[in-house]
Amino acid sequence: MVESILIHCDVKSLELVTAAYLSRDETLIGEIKAGTDIHEANRARFDLPERRIAKIFVFRLIYGGQAYSYAHDSDFNFISKDVKYWQEVIDAFYYKYKGIRKWHEELVQQVLKTGRLVMPTGRTFVWDRLDVAKRLWFHTPKILNYPVQGTGADLVAIARVTMHRRLAKAGIKVLFISTVHDSIDIDLNPCYNIYEACKIVEQSIKDVPINFERLFGIPFDLPLSCETSFGPTLKNTISYTGQTE
Repeated sequence: MVESILIHCDVKSLELVTAAYLSRDETLIGEIKAGTDIHEANRARFDLPERRIAKIFVFRLIYGGQAYSYAHDSDFNFISKDVKYWQEVIDAFYYKYKGIRKWHEELVQQVLKTGRLVMPTGRTFVWDRLDVAKRLWFHTPKILNYPVQGTGADLVAIARVTMHRRLAKAGIKVLFISTVHDSIDIDLNPCYNIYEACKIVEQSIKDVPINFERLFGIPFDLPLSCETSFGPTLKNTISYTGQTE
């Protein structure tokens, strides 16, 4: 007899949505709203061999990746070990996503000027301005990374609290056992309706923009969704596709 059912929820494209929201890049916002397969489009645009490579490339660049790191990483240097090659790919990315380029530049300048970055949620990151000025190469990846990671974590936290309240209101007893970046894992007693629980989980993710504005008084104008699965273990889950029974 199965003692509990695991519900696993992955927020789709959390990093891209967060970066688009913070940077206000018109191209990326348009792609997200249109439902574009962004990684496949970028694979073709930047002449990369696989969608997976394009996905990792974009995430790393959003987090402050540099041409040198791509050229010396085995995930990428089978394509080219030439720093100049990867700088050209980076330049192509920034040409397409001009809003992200501008935002990245503004983040660095803000830290150099004030020593801090404040997110829309109030989350604040602090640096030693003098050390940043001396070792900009060292601090830049963190300056570009923390806003996306931190705000993304805040979005998932909103979803998690919403899930907890709605599941309790529905009389469904669960145990939240893990949150890792863009995923939430929940233990559910199999005596409860699995499909109802999954429906609540997915709707809680979709309602994050509404709750974000309610909490912080700032519109969140991009959609959020998730992929939800359930089963006795993480290895043996099946996708929830809106089933009701």
